Amino acid sequence: MSRVASARLVPYRLRLRAAHSDARGSFAVREGVLLQLTDTGGRVGLGDCAPLPPFTPPLDACCRALAAEAGRLPGTDPAAGFCELMAAPDAGLPAPARAAVEMALGWLAAQEPGIPLGRLLAPDSQVGPVRLAVNALVDAADVAAALAQAGRFAAEGYTVFKVKVGLGADRDAALLRELRDRLGPGAVVRVDANGAWSPAEFAAMAPHLHAAGV
Repeated sequence: MSRVASARLVPYRLRLRAAHSDARGSFAVREGVLLQLTDTGGRVGLGDCAPLPPFTPPLDACCRALAAEAGRLPGTDPAAGFCELMAAPDAGLPAPARAAVEMALGWLAAQEPGIPLGRLLAPDSQVGPVRLAVNALVDAADVAAALAQAGRFAAEGYTVFKVKVGLGADRDAALLRELRDRLGPGAVVRVDANGAWSPAEFAAMAPHLHAAGV
């Protein structure tokens, strides 16, 4: 049975091809840290700690917690550590740091027996492989730019679109009015207001959502 032999943190800073916009603001760079675990058999498991304030604690707090946890991982049985963490409702870790540890341990745990991670999570499941369509993210603040984004994604073969709204009632209404015509009847459109709409604002937007087939 393999054990975690070493744990390493790899910081990263990635510039987006285009700035991301949502109801909370915009950003053009994502920062985080990868947790790289190597087991005694030479296998490597990676986990991504990618905080996104204000939804999560800031990067420095997540990195401190992850570094402390990484120092305790050598010698751990990946499968046992993964199952223990999954069963703990509160492991005392910020969510992004916990996600990185879960991913890295789970990746290692599934590699040794050579099974998919899903089978490790649910060994008795009778459900076979499922194909899921990955959504394209439409997040440009400008209506014309957002429509152009959606058109490019559709041309690339995407059929599911997650549209950032909550960036202003006029912008949202105009975008939703034109989006269905741009994408056609077969596209699946989802919206994400990031909590920006009040109940009254949602009620005002409901006809536009209905017309766009959201």
